Amino acid sequence: MMSGLWDLEMISEEYTGNGHFEITRHYGYNFSGLFCEGGRPCRELFGLLFDGGKVSIYTWIDGKSIDFNGEISKDNMSGTFIIHSTQEEGTWTASKQ
Repeated sequence: MMSGLWDLEMISEEYTGNGHFEITRHYGYNFSGLFCEGGRPCRELFGLLFDGGKVSIYTWIDGKSIDFNGEISKDNMSGTFIIHSTQEEGTWTASKQ
């Protein structure tokens, strides 16, 4: 279900960007892979699935931790993100290719 490439769009007051999640391993409620965004080098990601269609993804952007939290439904994910060092918050959507 999770494995594969997910096109990503992120929007906040100070930032709009595109990229993708590449989920390479999905085992039970856990998954891992790469987060690629804005032409920067890809970074590792780790994620968790929760009952009720909830999802959390943990990774880094410019050396700062970023958390994506939201919901997954079939081939779409969406929710909110926070960049912890700046407390910048925004929304995100991802669609499976």
